[in-house]
Amino acid sequence: MKKYLFLILIFVFSIPLPVQSQETEFREIGISPFLKELEVAKGGTISSEILLQNNSDKPVTVFLSTRDFLPGDRGQPIYIPDDEYNDVTYSLAAWIKIEDGSSVMLEAGESRLIRYSVNPPENAEQGSHYGAVLFSLTEGTTLSGVGITQSVASIIIVRYGEARSEGQLLFSADPKTVWWNSKIEFTSLFVNTGRVHVKPKGEVEIKNIFGKVVATPVINRDAANVLPESDRTFISDWFPSRIAFGPYFAEANITYGRERLEAKSEMVIWILPGYILAVIGIILIAIIWFILHGRHWHRRKVIDRHINKE
Repeated sequence: MKKYLFLILIFVFSIPLPVQSQETEFREIGISPFLKELEVAKGGTISSEILLQNNSDKPVTVFLSTRDFLPGDRGQPIYIPDDEYNDVTYSLAAWIKIEDGSSVMLEAGESRLIRYSVNPPENAEQGSHYGAVLFSLTEGTTLSGVGITQSVASIIIVRYGEARSEGQLLFSADPKTVWWNSKIEFTSLFVNTGRVHVKPKGEVEIKNIFGKVVATPVINRDAANVLPESDRTFISDWFPSRIAFGPYFAEANITYGRERLEAKSEMVIWILPGYILAVIGIILIAIIWFILHGRHWHRRKVIDRHINKE
């Protein structure tokens, strides 16, 4: 579930409450899934469900509501207050209809499927839309004024219509020159410039000077989302072998979007371990010495041998 951690929300929007009471309240109810991704064709609708569980030993009334959120500039969710809903052409909260209404009562230990449908209007904007179904033990979910309550949320991401994926890959390495075969950290920054969320995945292909692939560190192993108009950084590590030496060619290659688009970027890494450089230095010194003094030493040896024969 690591890939969804940035979207799994447990609201603690509050008039401050004691920590113990906060923990007790949210042990009483549980939901699954925390995140749901849906695709809706243009002009279509879709239905889904959330499992709601009463974990306590007494009946509880759970209040249900919906809310929109927008991706922040680093991909984090920014929730929109009830009194600031977007136009219905974009607002996912306005598209979600919960069959059970605004509240349900659960007996001790009872589980119930909360069914909902997503119904985009005819003039709905195509692209990714973001919202959540909130579950609270207190009525009222306003995010402004004193009506703030605690809620646990199931995130819903809907891709509507045929909006095209777009993005850009920025690739770098730290360090670019290695002196002791230490770890090299590749950074793949994916910038989502489109209107739909994507999961860029791929690898860094590392080749030696002879063109042989020596390593393929994975990019975005957990298939994390990158929301529209935001970026996300993925780190891939490589530990060169003890005998690695010279230039290595690293190419980041990712695919993203329903269209399976590709983005590539490459760079050169130099691995120059000190102990190998020392050996090479000794050899070069020996060669230079031989060039400068070897002929004289060899000539003198020949002359001495000739004198001895006479």
